[in-house]
Amino acid sequence: MNADDYCEKTLSSIMFAHGDAAKPLRETLLLLKSALEHQLLRYLQAALRASSRTTSGPSEAIGCLDLLTAIHMDRRLLRQTIYRFGIRDYTSIMSRTSAETRAKDSSSGWEREKSERYQLCVSAVHLLFPTGFTLRKLIESHRKLTVCRQLKVYMRCSEFNDAQYKLLSDARAVSFIDANASVRKFCLWLSHVGLKDYIMGMSKLAVELLATIAYGIIATIMDIAISLPQHGAPNVPLQPDHMKEAIRRYLSQLVPTSI
Repeated sequence: MNADDYCEKTLSSIMFAHGDAAKPLRETLLLLKSALEHQLLRYLQAALRASSRTTSGPSEAIGCLDLLTAIHMDRRLLRQTIYRFGIRDYTSIMSRTSAETRAKDSSSGWEREKSERYQLCVSAVHLLFPTGFTLRKLIESHRKLTVCRQLKVYMRCSEFNDAQYKLLSDARAVSFIDANASVRKFCLWLSHVGLKDYIMGMSKLAVELLATIAYGIIATIMDIAISLPQHGAPNVPLQPDHMKEAIRRYLSQLVPTSI
């Protein structure tokens, strides 16, 4: 599978998971893909500027906090990214396991990575949000968004049969880096679309964070697209004009990134 096929297959699944038809129109998908590439470029440029201010020289690679700083003006994307990247899995682990079990597993690489993600996100909340904003508020905000998003999606698939619901469930598990897509595939696609210079030297954790940001951009645009009053009936693919309008609204609400 080449870089474009990987991206388009991933996009198709994410679009379906967020309310489009199981097979989105290709023109609609390509419009979303173009918007994603545009926003990733903007955020990577901003992250590079942030990195140059916090490191000793221009050769330093973009880090995780640089990426979070780059998107901090888009509060919704920042909240979603922090939750998906470091809070969701860690809090789930904490609620399911005892202190004794966590102590036994604390030496494992997997456990350390989860803890590292969590600590990074805690630092980002303190650094990038107003005084008094807490993780609890972030989690509550994300849960409200998730419920609202799920209601919109399920309204569009109210007449699904069991097989279609299974497809939807599978699509909801898809991301740019998951069980079926490696960090290498995501990096190859980034290089393919001209972003290779920005990801040179980035850590695996930073690349995974960038993939989470990419997912958040798509999810936000899709939220707008399926909420448009002129949007068609359930199970009807999003039309290119709907996607153009969703992208226009998404971009118009963003504050210019001037880090």
